[in-house]
Amino acid sequence: MEILVGCPKCHEQDNSFFTVEIDEGFFKGKDVCCNNNHKTFFISQDNRYQYLFQQAIESYNLGFYIESFNALHSGLDAYKKNFLAAFLYNESKDIDKVNYCLKSLNRSERIAGAFSSAFFSLSNGNSIEELPNKVVNFRNIVVHDGIIPSKNDCEKAGNLIFKIVSQANAVLWDRFDKEIDFHPIMQVYQMENTNSILSKKGFKTTFENPEEYEQRGYISHVLSLNILSSTSVISNADISDKLFSEAVKKK
Repeated sequence: MEILVGCPKCHEQDNSFFTVEIDEGFFKGKDVCCNNNHKTFFISQDNRYQYLFQQAIESYNLGFYIESFNALHSGLDAYKKNFLAAFLYNESKDIDKVNYCLKSLNRSERIAGAFSSAFFSLSNGNSIEELPNKVVNFRNIVVHDGIIPSKNDCEKAGNLIFKIVSQANAVLWDRFDKEIDFHPIMQVYQMENTNSILSKKGFKTTFENPEEYEQRGYISHVLSLNILSSTSVISNADISDKLFSEAVKKK
């Protein structure tokens, strides 16, 4: 996948937009070069899970069901880790402590357990819906035995996963609506984590005037891709069992 971004050094020219590949460097930071050979440091403030879900949607519509199926499950794993990271940051306000804690939770089952606990805390004692065991077992068969999922398998998994994520996002927005000083923690965590990486690279992340901002020397990118992005809001009344089916129809 690729996205178009604008070069801060030639934004007034017609060819100021150039493509950036979505890879690990996209989220951790990398040097990029625009069409006019301006070298800039690029980093995304976005959650990686939304790109995995977007890949799932696009692959499904192209008929690449195994790619879509794998992206869906990888997206759910990434979402759980990001949700947990946001919760931990909200508790500690310390990015380094959060990253250290996440390193100790380096297995998916540990992340899943911690995610369930975080959801329980943020939702005032409600439990998050889990994927049925038969769906989890089928995913393991696909990964380890090379079984190819069908279109129906992919759509079924997609609807279950999109419902879980939308329910978790709804809890975050519900807390935001009810608590005046409570910021959308998913977005706050992403911004603070990005700023931490930029600061360690020697970049300024706070500016006293527009001129300083224009000379910052990096691109900090934000994009809302789909209904599961952290900036999207789906009310509990609108959460259904067909969210993935509806998303792929919009193409």
